[in-house]
Parts: sequence; C-alpha cells; structure tokens
Amino acid sequence: MKKEDRKILAEVLYGMAGNFGDTMDDHTLKLWARVFELDNIPIDQIKSAAINILRTRKISKMPTLAEFLEAVNGSFDSAAQAQADVVVDVLRSQGSHQAITFSDPITQHLMSRRWPYKQWASSVLEKELVWWRKDFVEAYKDLARNPSSLQQSKQIAASPEIKKIAGSI
Repeated sequence: MKKEDRKILAEVLYGMAGNFGDTMDDHTLKLWARVFELDNIPIDQIKSAAINILRTRKISKMPTLAEFLEAVNGSFDSAAQAQADVVVDVLRSQGSHQAITFSDPITQHLMSRRWPYKQWASSVLEKELVWWRKDFVEAYKDLARNPSSLQQSKQIAASPEIKKIAGSI
C-alpha cells in the first residue's frame, strides 16, 4: 500500500471510529492496512465500503475487520453483478454482429480476453447465461481485488516475445 493510501486509510478508519464513538490505535490500524494490502484491496474500495457502513450501520460500534471485509466484498459483488447485467443487456440489444467496447475496464478485459465478445455472443445460449453470469461475477471480483493483474495481463499480451510466438502459430 502506497504511503498516500495509508494516509487516506488512516483518515477513513479514524473517522469511522470517531463516528461510532470508538477508538482505533496505531497497532490496529497497521494490522488492518496489512490485511487490505495482502488482499489487494484498492483504497477506492475501502472508501466505498466505509461510506456504505456509515450510511447503513445501526449499531453504534466500530465494525470488526471481518465485518469491514464483508462490506468490501459486497461492493465487489454489486459491481460484478451490475457489469454482468450490462453484458447481457448488450447481448440482447446488439447481438453478436459488432465489436463492443465496454466502459468498465474489468468488463472490457474479461469480454476481450476471457470471453471474446463476438465469439462468445454468437455461441452462448440463453440457458447458459445463468452459469456464465456466475463465472463472470467470480472472475470480475478476482480482478477487482487484484487490479495489478489487469496491467500484468496487458504487458504479457503486448510483449514482443508473445507476439513473435503467436505469429509463428
């Protein structure tokens, strides 16, 4: 976690503790930061989860780390479900005859690499969409938790060695 992100995290967690009439010591803050870092949770997801907790929590006690992680994962799940809806809506309205660019970078990545849109859209059956949705949501959440894997994938795909190997096939 970058130094700037640690500062934002401290502001968020100290603010939450104050909101709930609780305290958070430096050791607890460092522990939470380390868990977020190990789980590759970006600061934007942490802030979103904090806002969600502040808006919805009725118990006037600071949530535990486990409760906070559930809120983070819930925000990943909501985003993944919403993006699966976008893909299915595009499939139903546009079909498979044109290339589609999705505004969400994770969705674009998945629908160009894992499920190349035109190929997928021309072969997927309506009854398969239930299972595809589950796979998409899990793949989306994995990439959302580890956004650096998106960049690594782009670097691998663009490397001269990979292009040379692919060109000889």
